[in-house]
Amino acid sequence: MQMGLSEDDFVNAVSDNLKCAICTEVFDDPVFTGGRPCQHVFCRSCIDRALERNRKCPTCRANVKKNDLQRNQLTQSLLDEQIVRCTISASCGWTGRLDARPAHMSCCPMAEMEVLRARLEAQQQTIVQYQANILDNSEKLLEQQLIIAQGADRKRELEMVNQQQCLEIEGHRRKIARLESDLLKMQTTVDREAAALAAEKEQERAQELLEQAEAYLATAKRKATIIRLGGDNKATKAMQVLVKDPSGRTITLDVQADDSIEYTKGELSSKTGIPGDIFYLVLSGKILQERKLVSDYQIPQETHIFMCLRSVSSSSENATNIVYLR
Repeated sequence: MQMGLSEDDFVNAVSDNLKCAICTEVFDDPVFTGGRPCQHVFCRSCIDRALERNRKCPTCRANVKKNDLQRNQLTQSLLDEQIVRCTISASCGWTGRLDARPAHMSCCPMAEMEVLRARLEAQQQTIVQYQANILDNSEKLLEQQLIIAQGADRKRELEMVNQQQCLEIEGHRRKIARLESDLLKMQTTVDREAAALAAEKEQERAQELLEQAEAYLATAKRKATIIRLGGDNKATKAMQVLVKDPSGRTITLDVQADDSIEYTKGELSSKTGIPGDIFYLVLSGKILQERKLVSDYQIPQETHIFMCLRSVSSSSENATNIVYLR
Protein backbone atom coordinates (compact mmCIF):
# COMPACT_ATOMS: atom_id res chain seq x y z
CA MET A 1 0.00 0.00 0.00
CA GLN A 2 1.48 3.37 -1.07
CA MET A 3 1.71 5.84 1.84
CA GLY A 4 4.00 8.55 0.39
CA LEU A 5 3.71 10.71 -2.73
CA SER A 6 4.30 8.94 -6.05
CA GLU A 7 7.44 10.09 -7.84
CA ASP A 8 5.46 9.93 -11.10
CA ASP A 9 3.60 13.09 -10.01
CA PHE A 10 6.85 15.11 -10.09
CA VAL A 11 8.18 16.73 -13.26
CA ASN A 12 11.85 16.34 -12.29
CA ALA A 13 13.67 13.55 -10.50
CA VAL A 14 13.33 13.82 -6.72
CA SER A 15 16.40 13.56 -4.48
CA ASP A 16 16.67 10.47 -2.31
CA ASN A 17 16.96 12.84 0.67
CA LEU A 18 13.28 13.67 0.15
CA LYS A 19 12.15 10.04 0.25
CA CYS A 20 10.85 8.06 3.21
CA ALA A 21 13.04 5.15 4.35
CA ILE A 22 9.93 3.08 5.15
CA CYS A 23 7.78 3.34 1.99
CA THR A 24 10.64 4.58 -0.32
CA GLU A 25 8.21 7.14 -1.79
CA VAL A 26 8.46 10.95 -1.64
CA PHE A 27 7.63 12.31 1.83
CA ASP A 28 3.96 13.00 2.56
CA ASP A 29 3.62 15.21 5.68
CA PRO A 30 7.26 14.65 6.84
CA VAL A 31 7.78 14.36 10.61
CA PHE A 32 10.72 13.74 12.97
CA THR A 33 11.40 13.75 16.71
CA GLY A 34 13.27 17.06 16.74
CA GLY A 35 16.54 15.44 17.79
CA ARG A 36 15.02 13.48 20.69
CA PRO A 37 16.55 10.94 20.19
CA CYS A 38 17.40 11.29 16.45
CA GLN A 39 16.88 13.44 13.34
CA HIS A 40 15.49 10.78 10.98
CA VAL A 41 12.50 11.92 8.89
CA PHE A 42 9.55 9.76 7.78
CA CYS A 43 6.05 10.14 6.35
CA ARG A 44 3.64 10.67 9.24
CA SER A 45 1.43 7.72 8.21
CA CYS A 46 4.50 5.47 7.73
CA ILE A 47 6.06 6.15 11.16
CA ASP A 48 2.64 5.92 12.86
CA ARG A 49 2.17 2.41 11.46
CA ALA A 50 5.76 1.44 12.31
CA LEU A 51 5.45 2.62 15.94
CA GLU A 52 2.28 0.56 16.37
CA ARG A 53 4.42 -2.55 15.80
CA ASN A 54 7.70 -1.45 17.42
CA ARG A 55 8.40 1.74 19.37
CA LYS A 56 11.84 2.24 17.85
CA CYS A 57 13.21 4.37 15.04
CA PRO A 58 13.22 2.13 11.90
CA THR A 59 16.62 3.59 10.91
CA CYS A 60 18.73 3.79 14.10
CA ARG A 61 16.60 1.62 16.47
CA ALA A 62 16.46 4.39 19.08
CA ASN A 63 13.40 4.53 21.35
CA VAL A 64 10.77 6.88 19.89
CA LYS A 65 7.53 8.15 21.42
CA LYS A 66 4.63 8.96 19.13
CA ASN A 67 3.91 12.12 21.09
CA ASP A 68 7.42 13.46 20.28
CA LEU A 69 6.74 13.49 16.52
CA GLN A 70 6.56 16.93 14.96
CA ARG A 71 6.40 18.29 11.44
CA ASN A 72 9.75 18.87 9.74
CA GLN A 73 9.24 22.35 8.29
CA LEU A 74 12.58 22.38 6.42
CA THR A 75 11.80 19.17 4.57
CA GLN A 76 8.25 20.33 3.86
CA SER A 77 9.60 23.61 2.43
CA LEU A 78 11.92 21.68 0.11
CA LEU A 79 8.99 19.53 -1.00
CA ASP A 80 6.75 22.56 -1.59
CA GLU A 81 9.35 23.93 -4.05
CA GLN A 82 9.22 20.77 -6.20
CA ILE A 83 7.40 21.05 -9.56
CA VAL A 84 4.49 18.60 -9.85
CA ARG A 85 1.74 17.69 -12.32
CA CYS A 86 -2.03 17.78 -11.95
CA THR A 87 -3.32 14.40 -10.67
CA ILE A 88 -6.95 14.89 -11.70
CA SER A 89 -6.45 13.96 -15.36
CA ALA A 90 -3.51 12.93 -17.50
CA SER A 91 -4.76 15.32 -20.19
CA CYS A 92 -4.33 18.35 -17.92
CA GLY A 93 -1.04 20.04 -18.79
CA TRP A 94 -0.72 22.08 -15.58
CA THR A 95 2.60 22.00 -13.69
CA GLY A 96 3.59 24.02 -10.67
CA ARG A 97 4.85 23.97 -7.10
CA LEU A 98 3.61 21.21 -4.83
CA ASP A 99 2.07 23.68 -2.38
CA ALA A 100 0.16 25.31 -5.29
CA ARG A 101 -1.42 22.06 -6.50
CA PRO A 102 -4.39 22.04 -4.05
CA ALA A 103 -5.46 25.49 -5.31
CA HIS A 104 -5.19 24.33 -8.93
CA MET A 105 -7.12 21.13 -8.29
CA SER A 106 -9.99 23.11 -6.77
CA CYS A 107 -10.48 24.97 -10.06
CA CYS A 108 -8.94 22.61 -12.63
CA PRO A 109 -11.01 22.74 -15.85
CA MET A 110 -10.34 19.06 -16.40
CA ALA A 111 -12.11 18.23 -13.13
CA GLU A 112 -15.45 19.35 -14.55
CA MET A 113 -14.73 17.43 -17.74
CA GLU A 114 -14.01 14.31 -15.69
CA VAL A 115 -17.33 14.77 -13.88
CA LEU A 116 -19.17 15.23 -17.19
CA ARG A 117 -17.39 12.19 -18.64
CA ALA A 118 -18.43 10.10 -15.64
CA ARG A 119 -22.04 11.28 -15.98
CA LEU A 120 -21.99 10.49 -19.70
CA GLU A 121 -20.65 7.00 -19.06
CA ALA A 122 -23.35 6.46 -16.40
CA GLN A 123 -26.05 7.60 -18.82
CA GLN A 124 -24.65 5.32 -21.54
CA GLN A 125 -24.73 2.39 -19.13
CA THR A 126 -28.32 3.26 -18.23
CA ILE A 127 -29.28 3.34 -21.91
CA VAL A 128 -27.60 0.00 -22.52
CA GLN A 129 -29.48 -1.43 -19.53
CA TYR A 130 -32.78 -0.07 -20.86
CA GLN A 131 -32.06 -1.61 -24.27
CA ALA A 132 -31.23 -4.93 -22.65
CA ASN A 133 -34.46 -4.81 -20.64
CA ILE A 134 -36.48 -3.98 -23.78
CA LEU A 135 -34.85 -6.84 -25.65
CA ASP A 136 -35.45 -9.18 -22.73
CA ASN A 137 -39.10 -8.14 -22.48
CA SER A 138 -39.51 -8.57 -26.24
CA GLU A 139 -38.09 -12.07 -26.06
CA LYS A 140 -40.41 -12.92 -23.15
CA LEU A 141 -43.39 -11.54 -25.05
CA LEU A 142 -42.46 -13.55 -28.12
CA GLU A 143 -41.99 -16.64 -25.99
CA GLN A 144 -45.43 -16.21 -24.43
CA GLN A 145 -47.00 -15.74 -27.86
CA LEU A 146 -45.31 -18.89 -29.10
CA ILE A 147 -46.53 -20.82 -26.04
CA ILE A 148 -50.07 -19.67 -26.66
CA ALA A 149 -49.88 -20.42 -30.40
CA GLN A 150 -48.27 -23.83 -29.91
CA GLY A 151 -50.33 -25.01 -26.91
CA ALA A 152 -51.24 -28.18 -28.74
CA ASP A 153 -47.56 -29.11 -29.22
CA ARG A 154 -46.51 -28.31 -25.65
CA LYS A 155 -46.46 -31.93 -24.51
CA ARG A 156 -44.21 -33.05 -27.36
CA GLU A 157 -41.88 -30.09 -26.74
CA LEU A 158 -41.57 -30.94 -23.04
CA GLU A 159 -40.72 -34.54 -23.90
CA MET A 160 -37.99 -33.37 -26.27
CA VAL A 161 -36.64 -31.01 -23.60
CA ASN A 162 -36.64 -33.84 -21.06
CA GLN A 163 -34.77 -36.09 -23.48
CA GLN A 164 -32.20 -33.35 -24.12
CA GLN A 165 -31.71 -32.83 -20.41
CA CYS A 166 -31.15 -36.54 -19.92
CA LEU A 167 -28.48 -36.48 -22.63
CA GLU A 168 -26.84 -33.47 -20.99
CA ILE A 169 -26.88 -35.18 -17.59
CA GLU A 170 -25.22 -38.25 -19.07
CA GLY A 171 -22.64 -36.03 -20.72
CA HIS A 172 -21.98 -34.31 -17.39
CA ARG A 173 -21.54 -37.66 -15.69
CA ARG A 174 -18.94 -38.72 -18.25
CA LYS A 175 -17.17 -35.37 -17.85
CA ILE A 176 -17.16 -35.77 -14.05
CA ALA A 177 -15.69 -39.26 -14.42
CA ARG A 178 -12.91 -37.89 -16.65
CA LEU A 179 -12.24 -35.07 -14.20
CA GLU A 180 -12.05 -37.50 -11.28
CA SER A 181 -9.58 -39.60 -13.25
CA ASP A 182 -7.46 -36.53 -14.06
CA LEU A 183 -7.64 -35.43 -10.42
CA LEU A 184 -6.41 -38.84 -9.26
CA LYS A 185 -3.47 -38.63 -11.68
CA MET A 186 -2.66 -35.11 -10.50
CA GLN A 187 -2.84 -36.23 -6.86
CA THR A 188 -0.46 -39.08 -7.60
CA THR A 189 1.95 -36.67 -9.30
CA VAL A 190 1.74 -34.20 -6.41
CA ASP A 191 2.36 -36.95 -3.85
CA ARG A 192 5.38 -38.13 -5.82
CA GLU A 193 6.79 -34.61 -6.10
CA ALA A 194 6.10 -33.96 -2.40
CA ALA A 195 7.97 -37.14 -1.47
CA ALA A 196 10.91 -36.10 -3.68
CA LEU A 197 10.92 -32.62 -2.11
CA ALA A 198 10.80 -34.08 1.40
CA ALA A 199 13.74 -36.34 0.57
CA GLU A 200 15.67 -33.34 -0.77
CA LYS A 201 14.94 -31.36 2.41
CA GLU A 202 16.09 -34.26 4.56
CA GLN A 203 19.30 -34.49 2.55
CA GLU A 204 19.94 -30.74 2.99
CA ARG A 205 19.28 -31.07 6.74
CA ALA A 206 21.65 -34.03 6.98
CA GLN A 207 24.33 -32.04 5.14
CA GLU A 208 23.85 -29.09 7.50
CA LEU A 209 24.14 -31.36 10.57
CA LEU A 210 27.26 -32.94 9.06
CA GLU A 211 28.89 -29.52 8.59
CA GLN A 212 27.95 -28.58 12.15
CA ALA A 213 29.44 -31.82 13.47
CA GLU A 214 32.63 -31.19 11.49
CA ALA A 215 32.88 -27.72 13.06
CA TYR A 216 32.42 -29.22 16.56
CA LEU A 217 35.04 -31.86 15.77
CA ALA A 218 37.53 -29.25 14.52
CA THR A 219 37.08 -27.21 17.70
CA ALA A 220 37.43 -30.31 19.87
CA LYS A 221 40.64 -31.28 18.03
CA ARG A 222 42.11 -27.81 18.59
CA LYS A 223 41.30 -28.03 22.30
CA ALA A 224 42.74 -31.54 22.54
CA THR A 225 45.96 -30.36 20.85
CA ILE A 226 46.26 -27.42 23.25
CA ILE A 227 45.73 -29.69 26.27
CA ARG A 228 48.21 -32.27 24.94
CA LEU A 229 50.89 -29.64 24.36
CA GLY A 230 50.21 -28.10 27.76
CA GLY A 231 49.97 -24.63 26.21
CA ASP A 232 48.63 -21.75 28.24
CA ASN A 233 48.48 -19.15 25.45
CA LYS A 234 46.31 -16.24 26.39
CA ALA A 235 44.18 -16.83 23.28
CA THR A 236 43.18 -20.27 24.66
CA LYS A 237 42.04 -19.12 28.11
CA ALA A 238 38.38 -19.31 29.03
CA MET A 239 36.26 -16.19 29.24
CA GLN A 240 32.68 -15.52 30.26
CA VAL A 241 30.07 -13.95 27.99
CA LEU A 242 26.46 -13.11 28.86
CA VAL A 243 23.88 -14.29 26.35
CA LYS A 244 20.25 -13.14 26.34
CA ASP A 245 17.88 -15.76 24.92
CA PRO A 246 14.60 -14.86 23.09
CA SER A 247 12.66 -14.96 26.40
CA GLY A 248 14.96 -12.32 27.95
CA ARG A 249 16.75 -14.78 30.24
CA THR A 250 20.51 -14.16 30.68
CA ILE A 251 22.76 -17.19 30.24
CA THR A 252 26.39 -17.20 31.44
CA LEU A 253 28.55 -19.12 28.98
CA ASP A 254 32.24 -20.06 29.31
CA VAL A 255 33.98 -19.92 25.92
CA GLN A 256 37.49 -20.23 24.58
CA ALA A 257 38.94 -17.62 22.26
CA ASP A 258 39.57 -20.32 19.67
CA ASP A 259 35.99 -21.66 19.83
CA SER A 260 34.05 -21.25 16.60
CA ILE A 261 30.81 -19.30 16.62
CA GLU A 262 29.04 -22.44 15.36
CA TYR A 263 30.44 -24.40 18.34
CA THR A 264 29.26 -21.65 20.69
CA LYS A 265 25.77 -21.86 19.15
CA GLY A 266 25.79 -25.60 19.81
CA GLU A 267 26.58 -24.95 23.48
CA LEU A 268 23.66 -22.50 23.65
CA SER A 269 21.35 -25.02 21.96
CA SER A 270 22.16 -27.60 24.62
CA LYS A 271 21.34 -25.08 27.37
CA THR A 272 18.20 -23.52 25.87
CA GLY A 273 16.79 -26.39 23.79
CA ILE A 274 16.55 -24.05 20.78
CA PRO A 275 17.90 -25.63 17.54
CA GLY A 276 20.96 -23.83 16.22
CA ASP A 277 19.53 -23.46 12.70
CA ILE A 278 16.68 -21.16 13.80
CA PHE A 279 18.69 -18.48 15.61
CA TYR A 280 21.86 -16.42 15.13
CA LEU A 281 24.05 -14.36 17.45
CA VAL A 282 24.33 -10.56 17.41
CA LEU A 283 27.02 -8.46 19.10
CA SER A 284 26.67 -4.67 19.03
CA GLY A 285 24.30 -4.85 16.04
CA LYS A 286 26.67 -7.13 14.10
CA ILE A 287 25.83 -10.73 13.16
CA LEU A 288 28.49 -13.25 14.21
CA GLN A 289 29.40 -15.53 11.31
CA GLU A 290 29.35 -19.25 12.17
CA ARG A 291 32.63 -20.07 10.38
CA LYS A 292 34.65 -17.54 12.41
CA LEU A 293 36.20 -17.88 15.88
CA VAL A 294 35.40 -16.02 19.08
CA SER A 295 38.83 -14.39 18.90
CA ASP A 296 38.02 -12.94 15.45
CA TYR A 297 35.51 -10.57 17.07
CA GLN A 298 37.67 -9.58 20.12
CA ILE A 299 34.67 -10.02 22.44
CA PRO A 300 35.28 -8.19 25.76
CA GLN A 301 34.88 -10.07 29.07
CA GLU A 302 31.22 -10.43 30.23
CA THR A 303 29.87 -8.82 27.08
CA HIS A 304 26.13 -9.23 26.27
CA ILE A 305 25.37 -11.23 23.12
CA PHE A 306 21.79 -11.58 21.85
CA MET A 307 20.11 -14.70 20.46
CA CYS A 308 17.86 -13.59 17.55
CA LEU A 309 15.32 -15.94 16.02
CA ARG A 310 15.16 -16.15 12.27
CA SER A 311 11.92 -15.06 10.57
CA VAL A 312 10.59 -16.20 7.15
CA SER A 313 11.50 -12.91 5.47
CA SER A 314 14.78 -12.23 7.33
CA SER A 315 18.24 -13.37 6.30
CA SER A 316 21.17 -14.02 8.59
CA GLU A 317 23.37 -12.25 6.04
CA ASN A 318 21.37 -9.02 6.15
CA ALA A 319 21.77 -7.03 9.36
CA THR A 320 18.91 -4.70 8.49
CA ASN A 321 16.39 -7.53 9.01
CA ILE A 322 17.48 -8.41 12.57
CA VAL A 323 14.59 -9.06 14.98
CA TYR A 324 15.80 -8.23 18.51
CA LEU A 325 14.04 -10.35 21.11
CA ARG A 326 14.99 -9.27 24.60
